Amino acid sequence: MKLQELRNRLGHSLAEAGVPRPLWEAELFLEKATGWTRREQLVFPEREVFETPRDTAEALVRRRLAGEPLDYILGEAPFGAWAFAVGPGCLIPRPESEVLVREAVGRLPRGGNFLDWGAGSGCLACSVALERPDLRGCALEASPAALRWAWENLRRHGLRDRVLLWHGRSPMELPPWTAPFHGVLANPPYIPTEHWIALDPSVRDQEPRCALDGGDRGLEPLLSWLALLPPFLEPGGWILAETAGPWQIDLLQEHRPEGLCLEEVLEDPFGVPRFVLWRRTRVGLRIDIEK
Repeated sequence: MKLQELRNRLGHSLAEAGVPRPLWEAELFLEKATGWTRREQLVFPEREVFETPRDTAEALVRRRLAGEPLDYILGEAPFGAWAFAVGPGCLIPRPESEVLVREAVGRLPRGGNFLDWGAGSGCLACSVALERPDLRGCALEASPAALRWAWENLRRHGLRDRVLLWHGRSPMELPPWTAPFHGVLANPPYIPTEHWIALDPSVRDQEPRCALDGGDRGLEPLLSWLALLPPFLEPGGWILAETAGPWQIDLLQEHRPEGLCLEEVLEDPFGVPRFVLWRRTRVGLRIDIEK
């Protein structure tokens, strides 16, 4: 079968299923199946696609029609200037979260130490470390499935010597020598449980609920961490967290965790207030970790 004919056929199947950019996705699946870039596909539409790559491309489309996220099928997702391995068990990186990286890169001191809480695929920790070779960091993740992807991304980007990947839920579980931190990045679960059923099925039924469902108000994981983190920060250290938007930020402004001051609210690339920065205010706090 000719490449152009197969491309059109796959695109038609995707379009009938309501996929927003069917031909673009068809070209991505063909690239994965044949090794021919999208540019090569456009330049050489009369190439013959033999049975094995054709069957592979058709199988990829069937997975998409079954509701599997595009990035899971392709095995990687773009984030900032890099691509990160993703698959079942880890949250797919969203472009809004690039603000966390931008702010961390600009705020962390030279030679600083940072923590990525709830690392997922590791895209935040990796991106910060890639942008700032002088930094060292720690990525904390509770899900064994997500840890697998984070480890692969640290390996892929050559960062295993500068970013420690640790299995756990709380900063109390970290090795004592990892703290204190100059900054903490957090993209916690922030979708209220009551909103779960209304999510797009490609998210609700495919991505890990533990990375998305934040409890009754969507704030329970973040609030619990705000209570724990101050002793793990350097004096003047900060916590920068992503939220669902203005209504959650209003609730957070009413919450005053001990040892922290809400200092700044930042917008996402679409102009929506989404990120909150707290700074440590008390210098007398101490880390109490069993050594």
